Amino acid sequence: MVRSRIMKSKNVIEIINTPYRKLISKFKNLLNLILSKGEIISDYFGTDITKLKEVKEAEVVFLHWVNSFVSYRDVERLLRTDKKIIWVMHDMWLFTGGCHCDRYCGGYKKQCGNCPMLSGHKTNDCSHRNFIRKKKMLEGKSILLVAPGNWIAECARESDITSGHPIIVLPNPVDNKIFYPLEQEQRTRIRKHYNINTNKKIILFGAVNSTNDENKGIRSLEKILSMLDRERYRLVVFGNDLKRPFIYKGFDVINLGYVREETEMQEIYNMADIFLAPSLQESYGYTVAESLACGTPVAAYAAGGIKDQIQHGRNGYLAEINDVEGLARGINYIAEHMGRVSNTLKNEYGVIGEKYKQLCAELS
Repeated sequence: MVRSRIMKSKNVIEIINTPYRKLISKFKNLLNLILSKGEIISDYFGTDITKLKEVKEAEVVFLHWVNSFVSYRDVERLLRTDKKIIWVMHDMWLFTGGCHCDRYCGGYKKQCGNCPMLSGHKTNDCSHRNFIRKKKMLEGKSILLVAPGNWIAECARESDITSGHPIIVLPNPVDNKIFYPLEQEQRTRIRKHYNINTNKKIILFGAVNSTNDENKGIRSLEKILSMLDRERYRLVVFGNDLKRPFIYKGFDVINLGYVREETEMQEIYNMADIFLAPSLQESYGYTVAESLACGTPVAAYAAGGIKDQIQHGRNGYLAEINDVEGLARGINYIAEHMGRVSNTLKNEYGVIGEKYKQLCAELS
């Protein structure tokens, strides 16, 4: 069940599916935007899903990324039902005062307030009020929390919002029927399709809004490129606006823009020699997981859940956060010493699906 969908699948229920509902939803989100302060997100208005037939018939309800869809009050309504509720924490929002990434400020450990993302430096600021509101939302309620990695699980255990609730670690699944290694002949054909006819090593960089989201490491990327031999490497960027292509000082760059099809992403991962993931914070690196599933080694910062995914020197290279020189060394190391890699994550749909199936059985 989603607020609005992109893919037309019979298995996906779209809630905001009429002009009237879309208008009301936009109005509610405008109010939420007014109540929010920049990156400190407050969702006071949303959609009551408890009245829907599919929810009434459900025994277990999973919550994923619910912003701009299900509000604080809607979650409280859901928790008052007889449903078993499981919330999968894809970022830090649930247990902070409103930010999705706290930039290591650690304010959630002391109920937020005096937020560095807000001006004014007030103890009882928007972040603190949000924190207290979320604490009230979950207080005394029965809910199971799932963390895709050990790092975000530990963070959640340090917040008063989520510390009293059971937290288990289950990695996000990757569809190994889509993301898998291709033979060298196929990889060569894909490179030709993208007009890449070179002996240079291909570095791949990308994410949603890859060149705009500071957390994805765009500033680190620029510094890393300055340390690499331009005659040896070529950069491919995806997830960026082609109206503002990424360009760097004569470095050989191909901009692919936004990629919506998973099958196309599989080809892009496979044509690369190295995937670069300089994210500063990640609960779970989905692009890292997809790259590894396709056999492409990853150079990354040891940030959050990425530490669970990369075995240093085996399927990639880890550098300390913001150590751009270390990450540049990692790219050179992979280029010199590593070829295609095997996926050791054990996060295929079937494996993770069985674990969730067991979890649901235990709850019922």
